Amino acid sequence: MAAREEEKKQASRMESIVKNYEKKNQELEEREVEVRYRLQMLENTMPALMMWNMWRMMMAMQGQGVGAGVGVGGYPPSAPIPLASGNPKEEELILKLQALESRLNTENRMLQESRNAEEVLRNKVQDLERLLDSKDTNIMHILDRDALQDVEAFEKLSRMAKERVEMDRRIKDLELKEKMYQETLQQVDGMFADMEGNYTKQLQEKDDALYTKENQLAESEHKLRQASKLSEMNFQLQERLVQLESEMKRLTESLKKREAEREALEKEERRLNQELQDCLRELDVLKQEIEGPMKGQLEVQKKKALYLEEQLDKSQAEKLNLEAEHKNEVSTLKNRINQLNRELMESDVTIGELREEVQTLEMAIDDLRYMMSIEKANKEELKREFEAKIEEKERELEELRESMKSKPPAKSLRDELEEMIGLERDIVSTMVSGMGQDYSEELDVEDVANQQQLHITPNLSSKNPTELSKGDIELLNSKPPEPKQRLRNELKSKTVHEIKSLLKEIDGGEPLLDYESTKGIHDDRPIQSNYLPLDCQIAQDAVNTSSGKNIKGTVDNLTKAFQHSKTCKTCNEALGTFLGDLIKELGVRLPSVNVSIIRFTLVFLSFKSR
Repeated sequence: MAAREEEKKQASRMESIVKNYEKKNQELEEREVEVRYRLQMLENTMPALMMWNMWRMMMAMQGQGVGAGVGVGGYPPSAPIPLASGNPKEEELILKLQALESRLNTENRMLQESRNAEEVLRNKVQDLERLLDSKDTNIMHILDRDALQDVEAFEKLSRMAKERVEMDRRIKDLELKEKMYQETLQQVDGMFADMEGNYTKQLQEKDDALYTKENQLAESEHKLRQASKLSEMNFQLQERLVQLESEMKRLTESLKKREAEREALEKEERRLNQELQDCLRELDVLKQEIEGPMKGQLEVQKKKALYLEEQLDKSQAEKLNLEAEHKNEVSTLKNRINQLNRELMESDVTIGELREEVQTLEMAIDDLRYMMSIEKANKEELKREFEAKIEEKERELEELRESMKSKPPAKSLRDELEEMIGLERDIVSTMVSGMGQDYSEELDVEDVANQQQLHITPNLSSKNPTELSKGDIELLNSKPPEPKQRLRNELKSKTVHEIKSLLKEIDGGEPLLDYESTKGIHDDRPIQSNYLPLDCQIAQDAVNTSSGKNIKGTVDNLTKAFQHSKTCKTCNEALGTFLGDLIKELGVRLPSVNVSIIRFTLVFLSFKSR
């Protein structure tokens, strides 16, 4: 999150810098436009000023030429003729003219330099465009740089911005010149177009005149052909006239035949008209006979027609209702279609965005794959280095093992504790035998512990371990017993106080190990392996090389082994087995409280060391 916020701040700073440069660029452009306007005004007024000054000088020379003297030897003076001494405005105008000429020369020289540097500036523009296009890809590299690189980048950016402003100014100069060149070309193109139009118009007029002459020539040729064919046509007309006369005779004969047929058809028509009149009269008679019964049927048909009209009106109303419902449904469906079209367009836009994101992710995946391949190669190199170091360490361990085999083995903690237990038993038996003949029997530490258990064992897990039972309170409040009984009670009370202090230390110490929490620990390393981790090696050494000569070091090593056994199941089981065997050899039975045997034994050992 901090890196992202820093990136955002850096991006905002860069944006503000770019905006400032754009603002400055805009101000420079406005100043450039103003200077161009002034330069254009000077260029327009310069010829007029020069002509006016030349006219004034000519007028002054003509005015002074009348009274001008002749120099030595008959030659005119070499110095220029001075102007009238009482006109300071003309002198100021001449000075201004000279200044403008020098400025114009400077501008022309700068223009020539800009023309020479045009290609270089175009290349720089392309480089800047490529840099701006790739700024998103290079933003992480820019952010990863240190302060010195940021300062260099800022200086480079400012220099590039200045070059860009100068380049824009020169580009605008070139664009203005190009515009004037284009206008000149357009004028030339217009002149050529006018010339081509005139030429095409003249050619069209000549073509029209030629076409007229060709038509006249064709008409004269046609008339000559008609005159040559006229005699042939007369002969053909005569033959045609003979054919028409013969055809006319044939047609008159056919006309007579058609007239005879027409008369026969007229007779047939009159006969058919007579028959039609007879049929009409018979039809009237038939109507009069049928009109009576047909009226009743007509009324019935009218009623049926009215009923059918009513049914038709109802059906039309139902049809209108159905059409209205259909229109409503159609409008609803159209709205639904429009909504679906909008959703479809939105989904298309979303698909396009997702495609862009997929492309971006694919590019990122390619970059990650490349980085992973590099990281994999680095890991393989580190692996090879670690393997070489491990082999070297293994050789050193083998050398240490060989050197340790030659040394005699030291006494283990178990042997030393057994010796201490034997000494304590001898001391207790001596104390008991000195109390009299009734105390001749040997007092064993196990008996004391068994009697101690009678007062401590009952359900201590459900109450505070430091509280005494009722039997202990009665024992303390009872009368002083016999010497033998008194010695036993003293040993009991001493043992009770020691166990109470141990339980207090257990309650105030670290949280005890829970065997349930170590069930999920992987048991994949044997305790007697020659290639163990450092913590497991320390735990194994604490179990195997414990010694009673250095009780403090032994307790520290066992404490480290106990801390490590919280996370290693194998070491936990090995340490618990060792301490359980040790407590059994001591002859001490633990109370039935929910405490760890490992922690109790460690506290017991520390107590014994004190």
